[in-house]
Amino acid sequence: MGRKKNVSSEISNNTKIKAANDADEVKKSDSEIQKCKLHPPAIPLPSSSYTTITPPPPSQTCSKMQNSGLDTLPSPNAPV
Repeated sequence: MGRKKNVSSEISNNTKIKAANDADEVKKSDSEIQKCKLHPPAIPLPSSSYTTITPPPPSQTCSKMQNSGLDTLPSPNAPV
């Protein structure tokens, strides 16, 4: 006489494996959807909406202020 196989436990194991695989597929599709949201396709704009903007030249006082501010910052490589 052979042993009787417990079929119900095998079916429940297969169901758990299938559910786990399905969950992985859902996660993959969610990440693909998020990628699409983060990187929308480029929409061509009509040429009339383009404008050329030239920034004003920096003034001497502004550049002096930026340089003096940078001089007072400690170097990230300097020992403490």
